[in-house]
Amino acid sequence: MYLASPIATYGTGLYEEARLRVAGLFPGAELVVPADGLYPNAWVFRATYRGHLWRCTDLVFFTAPDGVITRGMAEEIRYAHLIGRPVWWLSSEGLQPA
Repeated sequence: MYLASPIATYGTGLYEEARLRVAGLFPGAELVVPADGLYPNAWVFRATYRGHLWRCTDLVFFTAPDGVITRGMAEEIRYAHLIGRPVWWLSSEGLQPA
């Protein structure tokens, strides 16, 4: 399970709330969490995110309160769709297919 979000949410209460919600919605799933230092810079992100997504069963994303989907998130979402992974949007209203 890959948890995607804007970098601006890393280390915030919003991120921690999303992580807990995903863990509750997918009990026992192993979370791949970019906010835990997975991508120290843009070069590492671009070189490795596809491999991380390939090993995951699903992608769950959430946005910052302004609703923006960043370029990096869009790449992750597009690639997850391309390789046939379910993509979920975690919003204040719950989890929805995206």
